[in-house]
Amino acid sequence: MQLEANIRKVRYYEGVYYDSIRMGMLREEWDAQKECFITE
Repeated sequence: MQLEANIRKVRYYEGVYYDSIRMGMLREEWDAQKECFITE
């Protein structure tokens, strides 16, 4: 999994701004991770 975007001060809640991040994953990484959970 890899950081794709870091969006600064995108959320405002009770007087405070918060950052948001977006993560990305290749299909091959996703499939490998699913197999790991299935075999356990």
